[in-house]
Amino acid sequence: MSKYSTYHKSIFLSIAFFMVMILVAIFHKDGIMTVFKIETEALSLEQSNDRIREENKRLTQEIALLRSDPYAIETIAREKLNLVRPGEKMYRILPLDPDNSPAMGKN
Repeated sequence: MSKYSTYHKSIFLSIAFFMVMILVAIFHKDGIMTVFKIETEALSLEQSNDRIREENKRLTQEIALLRSDPYAIETIAREKLNLVRPGEKMYRILPLDPDNSPAMGKN
């Protein structure tokens, strides 16, 4: 006769079936791991969207400022295009190149 009773066999089979169901629920293509990955991606995309919204808001404000404020246009022209007013002089300070500089402190 069998070493295990029908009761023990049914308990073992129930536990085995339950374990298989847990593994399927976790690792199936529509399982818990996939849902977790999708939620992580959704959170990342939401954060990216927030950054893009903020950038769009900043750019919209800059556009409105450039359309209405001549000083803002002048500032950009001076900074980015290196423009000066008539009669002004522009000085450009270049970094010192260590290879071509004279020896300092030597006589």
